[in-house]
Amino acid sequence: MQFFDRKNASIDLWLPLLAGPVLSLLALIIGFLAGEQPPAGLGGFLVSVIMLLIGQWWAVISETKKSAKYSDQLYEAIKDQLLMTPAGEPATAIGYISSQLPNLRKVMNTSFNTDEEVEHADQDLYFGEEYNRLVQEIPKRCRTGLIWNDLGDKFAITRFRLIHEQNTKNKSNKNGYTYRLINHNEPQINFIILEYNDQKNTREVLFNWDFRSRERNPRVLISRHPDIVGMFSVQFNLLWERGAKDHDNHATKSNSEK
Repeated sequence: MQFFDRKNASIDLWLPLLAGPVLSLLALIIGFLAGEQPPAGLGGFLVSVIMLLIGQWWAVISETKKSAKYSDQLYEAIKDQLLMTPAGEPATAIGYISSQLPNLRKVMNTSFNTDEEVEHADQDLYFGEEYNRLVQEIPKRCRTGLIWNDLGDKFAITRFRLIHEQNTKNKSNKNGYTYRLINHNEPQINFIILEYNDQKNTREVLFNWDFRSRERNPRVLISRHPDIVGMFSVQFNLLWERGAKDHDNHATKSNSEK
């Protein structure tokens, strides 16, 4: 990964630093040439000081923006190399997924909860603003090419049906949203696989969503390591084959649940 162009970086560095002093000098000269009276010279001096301060402010802002840009690129490079990195609590991780939607080609998501943890999950995740924002955005993206596969249990049916109904409202939709259901008695691991629409076919998995601990919220982890993503991908495909279509949902169209 090439972090920056040296030529452009040099221009970006020196232009803000030199612009302030040059403009202030010109303002000072113009001020003194405008007249021999002290007020004219004083005015030019004040203008030059102001221009110098503006130039320095511009330089600081420019450097801050470049630092943020390079930090983001460095984070992406590090994330590609490490086995896993923390993504924060579930609500924060959901916000990350929402921000990545424009760059995604396909999403494979699981939503499993036990009777003991479902109330905790509802309060701290599914009823939150970040998740509701994501639910509103999924149908829009699925109508423009995104493929989103949801796999869940009885606690997820209502949420899945809502997304599906929103997706099928538009007659021009591409049927990008599909969900299946699984009846399970044992706890299942929740995870979501993101496939990016880039030349490298980047894939990453976010896992450890489970709200089984009553003491604190889970800390979601994210990984791009091929072995880890591949393991979760195999697990999703196995579960998907055992999943059933929602035959009780009369609004579900058969051609959208292949």
